[in-house]
Amino acid sequence: MLPSRTLAYGHCSTQGERFLVTLTRLRLPDGTEARFEGLALDLTDGKPGLLATRRIHIERAASETSLASDIGKGSASTVLSAPTAAAGLPGQLVNGLGQSALGQRVLDQRILKDALLLEEGIPFEVFLRQGF
Repeated sequence: MLPSRTLAYGHCSTQGERFLVTLTRLRLPDGTEARFEGLALDLTDGKPGLLATRRIHIERAASETSLASDIGKGSASTVLSAPTAAAGLPGQLVNGLGQSALGQRVLDQRILKDALLLEEGIPFEVFLRQGF
């Protein structure tokens, strides 16, 4: 048992729907610090990590195309078609690949993930890996 107002410090990361909380240091109310290794366990299911209480879904949208982009693609399409038409099968393959690349919609380059939230005041237990 630890006295009330003991502070625990550590690191947090996410794995699936859970916040994995690894504790590495304690500060007792009198200011004494101690190193230890602990892992937060969810009281509801006894599993390592704390289950997220909310999720904010982020929409993933395709990026907008501009007039300049459309003009550039049209010009590239014309350039690809002209000399490759007379080049036989290899030219037709190059033309087909180029046209496919031009026709692809480019997705927004940012990596968007849903946001997980953990409300304050969630009770948890600490599994002690190594004492102090």
